[in-house]
Amino acid sequence: MAVPKNVLIVATIACAVAAAYFLAWKLLFVLGLAFTAVLVATLLRTGGWALRRLIPSLGEDAALATFMGVLLVVVGAFALLAWGPVQGEVTQFAERFEQSADAALESLNDTPFGRYIANDLRSLLGVSPDIGPTQVGPGIDLAAIAGRLLGVVYGLVGGVAAAAIVVVAGIYLAFDPKLYVRGIVCLFPADQHDGLRRLADELGLTLRWWLVGKLTSMAVVAILSYLALLLLGVELAAILAVITFLFVFIPNFGPILSVIPPALIAMTQQDGGGMTLAAWVLGAYLVIQVLESYLITPLVQKRAVDMPPALLIFAQMLMGTLLGTLGVALAAPLAAVGLVGVRELLCKRSAGE
Repeated sequence: MAVPKNVLIVATIACAVAAAYFLAWKLLFVLGLAFTAVLVATLLRTGGWALRRLIPSLGEDAALATFMGVLLVVVGAFALLAWGPVQGEVTQFAERFEQSADAALESLNDTPFGRYIANDLRSLLGVSPDIGPTQVGPGIDLAAIAGRLLGVVYGLVGGVAAAAIVVVAGIYLAFDPKLYVRGIVCLFPADQHDGLRRLADELGLTLRWWLVGKLTSMAVVAILSYLALLLLGVELAAILAVITFLFVFIPNFGPILSVIPPALIAMTQQDGGGMTLAAWVLGAYLVIQVLESYLITPLVQKRAVDMPPALLIFAQMLMGTLLGTLGVALAAPLAAVGLVGVRELLCKRSAGE
């Protein structure tokens, strides 16, 4: 029996749309990794630029190579000296975090709505209230746990591979960025080349100062968090400050997430008052985030693009929908370069500049 022509046309269009959607999704992820490599290259070139200001006799490539060598030595020495204490603290943090999460789940069972949330969290962790043929104890589903562990292993392998690609590509970009700029510029008409080169320089400066400002504010917030946790007597202050440093890279949502680990750890400290200590931790982090939002960031981001807060939130929502966690993390620098591009290509052109 012959298939009607209309059915073949519809099936072909559906397959083409599905293939285009899949290709676009994969391409977006690759573009996200490429932009991450650009951030790595910007960080390396910023370090080389700072080194040249200290030692003017160094050439550009020599300064960049020297900075990379110094960075490698510093990171390696820190890893060797701090591996023992940090390893023990990380292990202790994992144990304490598990205990505090269990305590939080138990406290949720006190109300019907809390029990509903706790059941959803247990389902995410592979814990079931029923005992089936694949279970060896009350509520432990080995098949679900094994599947999640395998997913974690695959995720770690993919993450390590992606990180290695980003670092290597970032190094190549750092040593010869003009080569790639020339390649992109050549795709456009000759009368636009000068303007595109100026745009590339402006984007590079914007990323440099955005990254310097962001890393500075992250370091200040992490130091303040460490001092606050020490004064409050919260255990594992160092590893909690490192977690805060990493979370603060994500604007708006990162600071909210960064307070969860120290608050949970504080809840399990019976000698420190438990919930009272957690409340003090929340208050301290609130004060630090107010200082970061209204004092630290405005001071260190003077040279960066002035980004409207609502635009940044919408950019995070859009990039989170497209790329997940990677998109949320890259939304701020992408929005910064996007604003510069709009200003240079559209606003100035419409104003006749």
